[in-house]
Amino acid sequence: MARLTAGLATGAPLSACKKMKPRHPWPPQSDKSIYDVVFEAKHYIPGKTVNVTIIGGRYRGFMLQARKTNTRITFGRWKDPPKFSKLLKCFNKEGTAVTHTHASNAVVNGTYEWIVPETLCIPSITFEATVAQFLSVYWRALESPPLPRGPSVNCVRGFSSSGKLTYRINIMIVTLCFHLVTRSNYIGM
Repeated sequence: MARLTAGLATGAPLSACKKMKPRHPWPPQSDKSIYDVVFEAKHYIPGKTVNVTIIGGRYRGFMLQARKTNTRITFGRWKDPPKFSKLLKCFNKEGTAVTHTHASNAVVNGTYEWIVPETLCIPSITFEATVAQFLSVYWRALESPPLPRGPSVNCVRGFSSSGKLTYRINIMIVTLCFHLVTRSNYIGM
């Protein structure tokens, strides 16, 4: 029994990353969750941060990720989390999830800061959480509403507006090198 409860006592295990399912011997609640995952933004902008809050009262355990809407693909990383929480290295990517550190410390409306990747250029992000009120009472895979890409984000071949400049500079360098090589061959150098 200690092994089954260890996942909640010290934070979500890495095995929970994919399906957001803790190693509890109890099934998740089937009724409507008392918790919601909300954010303070109208859209995401590459390189900026988004505050994400789990609301609904006290909870003792949680795991939170940012995912491409309707997929299990995680993006971005979480900033240094507040007291009684820590970062997880899901899918071999540092800081892609945040979880609690001690189940004995109840949190009320915890807010966590997500850092948007500089090159992110997908239609929307959804924040997903599993939240445990108690060891035997938890709700799995709660989703926020989708957070759309900002209207000012221009995507070019998978790059955001900040990656667009880098892409154009690289194309100019390659073009310049090509012309210099071609010209030197033509002049007979």
